[in-house]
Amino acid sequence: MKNGYWERHLNKMRTVYRSKHKTLIAAIHQEMGEKVNIIGDQSGLHILLEVQGEKTEEELIDAAEKHSVKVYPTSIYYERRENNSSPLLLLGFGGLSEAEIEQGISQLKKALF
Repeated sequence: MKNGYWERHLNKMRTVYRSKHKTLIAAIHQEMGEKVNIIGDQSGLHILLEVQGEKTEEELIDAAEKHSVKVYPTSIYYERRENNSSPLLLLGFGGLSEAEIEQGISQLKKALF
């Protein structure tokens, strides 16, 4: 710590994750456009994706899994009271390369729509 290794490491990782985050947001906008809303686009290593359409959270997760994309439910964390509200999916990207992020979003689009 005295030699600044930790600070350099943190700065490097911030740059890496900032780039991955930008790649994720750009890929979602390019692939899915107005079909989804991004929640938490200024957050850390996860975002919420609100999916427009008739499918339930469970149907979306199953479809994503069939296309080899892992997304996570949000309904386990709270109870949505609005009957007509769109499902939210949790997407993480910390352990993926930028190429894997782009490929994953392309596959997710096929799964969801």
